[in-house]
Amino acid sequence: MQKKTENKQWKSLHGFFLILSTILVLQPFAWADYTDFRGVVLNGTPANDGKFYYYEVFVKIDQGNPVYFTGVPSQNGKDLNYIFQYFPTDNSLFEFQVTAFDSHGVPGLPSQWSETFYPDFITYDCSSDTVPFADPGDDQVTDIQSGEVILDGSGSYDLFFDDTSSLKFFWECFSYPKDAVVNLSDPSSDYPSFTPDKAGAYYFRLHVSDRVNDTDLNKSPVRYMKVDVVEDINNFVAANAGTPTRVPLGSMAILDGTGSQSSSGILSYKWEALNKTVDIINAHESVAMFTPEEEGTYTFRLTVITENNFSSEITIVSVYDEDEVEDLLFQKIDPECIDYVHADLDTNNSVDGLDLALFAASFNSGKGLADYRTDCDFDKNLRIEKFDIRIFAACFGNTSS
Repeated sequence: MQKKTENKQWKSLHGFFLILSTILVLQPFAWADYTDFRGVVLNGTPANDGKFYYYEVFVKIDQGNPVYFTGVPSQNGKDLNYIFQYFPTDNSLFEFQVTAFDSHGVPGLPSQWSETFYPDFITYDCSSDTVPFADPGDDQVTDIQSGEVILDGSGSYDLFFDDTSSLKFFWECFSYPKDAVVNLSDPSSDYPSFTPDKAGAYYFRLHVSDRVNDTDLNKSPVRYMKVDVVEDINNFVAANAGTPTRVPLGSMAILDGTGSQSSSGILSYKWEALNKTVDIINAHESVAMFTPEEEGTYTFRLTVITENNFSSEITIVSVYDEDEVEDLLFQKIDPECIDYVHADLDTNNSVDGLDLALFAASFNSGKGLADYRTDCDFDKNLRIEKFDIRIFAACFGNTSS
């Protein structure tokens, strides 16, 4: 009798530990690793089973109240391993926390707060002051029969070093079709390639670092691109909801579906907000807009419909409070460290009123709108906003010697 009771107790304990271990495995966890005085690596697992996830990052500055910092996409529930960029204020302390969500805004448990980062922020010269910008190139559509796909990061640049040979490239395929194998030919090249073995969407992210005497200095913010691999290039539809973006609270956010493609004409578009109540302007057009009323991560689904088929994709928009975190999002600009040629829009060897007129005409626009100019989007974030003004202002008035 005693043995039966012991067995029953053991089975109960065994079941308890099995349930506990399952909960621990399923619950998201995350941590932040300090990499240098400008970047932090987040690591973690997703919250719930599903096809799309995002992570929200909060920051405490000098042990103050937690503030929303940014959203991070994680397609298809891949583990989070992400370098996000921040530009620390001198003599401040920073702590970070991350929470995993599914696309409808259902959260897992938040991570523990990271250890306090006290950045040793010392600018020695222009090489350590200016941060490069990554450009992963345009999204692509190809078919499985076409073989090799070449990615193009050659648009990446450094404001100080006007030479891509000073840049080091870091490519990663962070989501791909089930059972696919992705082998990038050279993830540290500006033109890596891979040969897809399954049809579906392949998502890539790129960041770059500038180099002096073979020493990596500053890492760029991460940028994204997608390769849609279809079975038949003559019979396909591929929705493209645009790369994740970040906008200040109260400003107009742009949803860009102009990258969507099909072998026949697209009959209609439909934008839907998944995790928040949003008034979407032009919800049935390729380019839609909304004005966020609260900070946080907004998820949207775009569905494009052709005569015989349809396709959907989700994207995120991170909405931050400028008063709280803007100084952490954008680097300080030292006019002495900038090669003015980046702002010479009319290429007349002078950054003058004509360039100002061209820049002003595209200000507050974003990718998908007619007045958006890639050469005015200095930080390659697909929006022309206040940080681009800082760069242009630093260049204004300069002429070639």
